[in-house]
Amino acid sequence: MSIFFYHTSLAILPLFFVLSFARFGANKLAIALSIMLGILCGFICFNAFFSIANIDNAKMFFEIFNIILLLLLPLTNIFKREYFTLWLSFLLSLSYAFIYRVISMDFAIFSGDLLDSFSLSNLFMVCFGFVLSGFVFLLMRSLLKNLAKPVKIIIYALTLILLIAQSLGAFLLSLMQEGIIQTYTTLLSFSAKLIYMSEFLPIILSILCVLCALISLKAMPALKNYSDIIAYRQSKAMRYKMLRECAFSVILAGVISAIVLFYLLIASKPPKISEPIIVEPQNGAFIFDAKSLMDNDLHRYAYITDSGRKIRFLLLNRFKDKLAPVAVYDACAICGDMGYIKKGDDLICISCNVRIFLPSVGKPGGCNPIPLDYSFDGQNIRINLDELEKGANFFSEVVEKMVLDPVSRELISNNSKFNYLYYGRVYYFKNAQNQANFEANASQFVEINGTLKDLK
Repeated sequence: MSIFFYHTSLAILPLFFVLSFARFGANKLAIALSIMLGILCGFICFNAFFSIANIDNAKMFFEIFNIILLLLLPLTNIFKREYFTLWLSFLLSLSYAFIYRVISMDFAIFSGDLLDSFSLSNLFMVCFGFVLSGFVFLLMRSLLKNLAKPVKIIIYALTLILLIAQSLGAFLLSLMQEGIIQTYTTLLSFSAKLIYMSEFLPIILSILCVLCALISLKAMPALKNYSDIIAYRQSKAMRYKMLRECAFSVILAGVISAIVLFYLLIASKPPKISEPIIVEPQNGAFIFDAKSLMDNDLHRYAYITDSGRKIRFLLLNRFKDKLAPVAVYDACAICGDMGYIKKGDDLICISCNVRIFLPSVGKPGGCNPIPLDYSFDGQNIRINLDELEKGANFFSEVVEKMVLDPVSRELISNNSKFNYLYYGRVYYFKNAQNQANFEANASQFVEINGTLKDLK
């Protein structure tokens, strides 16, 4: 859920924050309409570009368009023409809304056709992000009135630099991705640093808001003498107002920063799979008691081949009310070997977060786990070693394992530089002499299927 708030604060919060510095007229309705219509038009533009054009090219256009608008924004404080400010705020809102839709395009608010609790939670976080950004706009408009002009200019300039850096980093990266400019190491590093900084932009802007509130307290009027009751009440009301704004800015910044940090440090990190149980075959096969799967948990195992390849596989029961075991590789033909976790009645692919209905596990296609040949006699699940080893190429993790030298029958590491491929199986040797003896007459030491022969 926090990702929806994060996307909103990443695009909409900078928009509202920087617009708080613009010189608007007294017509609050016109201000609200220019911003809201701009956001609406930005959403419409995204849908249009998504249907008829390359969205990446459109994103590059709006990133550079955004930079130009930000550079023009200070002119609103010079020309002091309300129509100019309103048009600029409209265009800037359109640009940021388009960027917001690009950022969030792969994350659907509604998970299905039905309006379930998960979808409502996502929608709430989006709305919550918009509301808090609106509060920041109103609060900053009030705080800036109490700041000295030099301080206001410094914070304004810092805000523009941060927002231009955000768009510039994304623009440069897009240029390199599209091959428009050459990917120089220095330029790529510069772009990466800008993008990394931009990830924390909502927190930085929240801190600036608190800073403005604290600095504004210097302009707090002294409490007038009670003998002049009107002046006393006016000064008291002003002091309370400024203290409330300061307290509200701290609370607002705390809420925004807490949710953003939760996403960046916790929620954005992919879940980790449980450590698999390492198993060894007995008489060329793995045998498991199917009744152990009735706990409806995900049972993760791994077999390490002699070459060190770690083959993970899963055993689980597809139904709660009856025994229906299934064995699959802990890998996806599309997403690779990041693995799966189980939540409720769903199996979830860690790589793409796709939820897989348990009864469909074992079937090929889509993001389902790669099927594994097994047999079930009503009591035990049997997986042949040669069948399991067919999936070795699905996994990338290689670990050290102690294996038998087929010549000397000594335990050695599979990191040995002396090795030989024989009928699809790699054998490791203690020294070059053992390898040479094996190569000269391999059938003397092993069967074709890898079974070691008795040495005479």
